[in-house]
Amino acid sequence: MSDETRTIRQSITINAPAATIFKAFTDAGELIRWFPTEAESNPQPGGKFKYFFDNPTNPEQTHTYEGTYIEILPDQRIAYPWNMAPDKPITTVEINLGQADEGTLVSLDHRGWPIASEANEVFQRHDQGWQFFLENLKKVLEENVDERASLMGMRTTGAA
Repeated sequence: MSDETRTIRQSITINAPAATIFKAFTDAGELIRWFPTEAESNPQPGGKFKYFFDNPTNPEQTHTYEGTYIEILPDQRIAYPWNMAPDKPITTVEINLGQADEGTLVSLDHRGWPIASEANEVFQRHDQGWQFFLENLKKVLEENVDERASLMGMRTTGAA
């Protein structure tokens, strides 16, 4: 059995200060504007987080991720485990914020995905999911538009 893994890599430039984007990734009240339906977050190394995604139109996409922050560098870097299920490997999400010509460059690496072919579907689903959510974050911060309900069928905070 090989220990080799692969990484999802996504990046996007958002016309907002790094401090605003950092808060969007770490503050429970900001997270629910663009990412999970409900969130708990104590953004410090060793602090706990919990993300609940509710999708009544696609119940198999209703799930919870929780864990302990690995690294928090305000306005620069966030790292945390992504525990999909007891029978799945724990992967790691790393978000780095850097300067860009028109705002902040958000670089996301989701590391530790098995190379085995049986993991391909979950890998692809997460790759597409991160792309959607990063684009949604950009729309929320630049245009105050959240597309989770309309494009994914997710329940968002305040929705019935």
